[in-house]
Amino acid sequence: MIRAVCLTAMLWASNPLLADDALSAVESMVELRYPVTAVKAEELDRQLATDQDALLLFDVREPEEFAVSHLPGGIRLDPGISSADFTELYGPQVAGRRVVFYCSVGMRSSRLAEALTPALEKLGAQSVANLRGGIFRWQGEGGPLQNAAGPTRYVHPYDRRWGQLIPNDGPRRLTPEPRPAQSNRTPATAD
Repeated sequence: MIRAVCLTAMLWASNPLLADDALSAVESMVELRYPVTAVKAEELDRQLATDQDALLLFDVREPEEFAVSHLPGGIRLDPGISSADFTELYGPQVAGRRVVFYCSVGMRSSRLAEALTPALEKLGAQSVANLRGGIFRWQGEGGPLQNAAGPTRYVHPYDRRWGQLIPNDGPRRLTPEPRPAQSNRTPATAD
C-alpha cells in the first residue's frame, strides 16, 4: 500500500500544480504507517519563535542533504542510529524538552521517532513528534533554512522523483551554496 500511495504521489507531482496535493497524500500515508504525533510546519514555527530552548530538532537525513540546508538548530542524526547510541549521545539534552524529528517528507523521521519513543520517554522527553511533510513542507511554507554559510532558501531534493514533491516548485540544490568569496584586500580607512 505504501508503494502504491508513493507512486500515485509521484505521478501527481509530475504536474507542478499538483505537487502540493501529492505531498499531502504522502503526509497522510506516513501518518497511517507510523503512529507518531505529527506537528505542522506553522505550529513548529510558532513553537520555535516562542521557546526555542524547549525544543530539540533532529534532522534525519544524509550528510549531503543536511549540508544544503536544515532547520535552524537542527541536529543531524543518522537514520539508522540505535536507541543505545542515541541515548549515549543525546540523552542528557532530552529531559523536559519537546523532541521533533524531520527528514525530506517525513518517512525516515517518523520511522526513527517511532523506534526511539520508548527511550525518549524514559529520558523524560516532554513529547515526541514528527514534522508533517518534513523539510519539503517547511520550505514550501516559507520556514527559515540555514546551512554552514548562513541562511539559505534551498532544499536538497533527495532524488529527482522525490524532489518533485517540493511545493510551489521551490528552489533545490544537490550541493551547498558556495560560501561568499573573501577579499584579501583590507578596507580603506579614513585619514
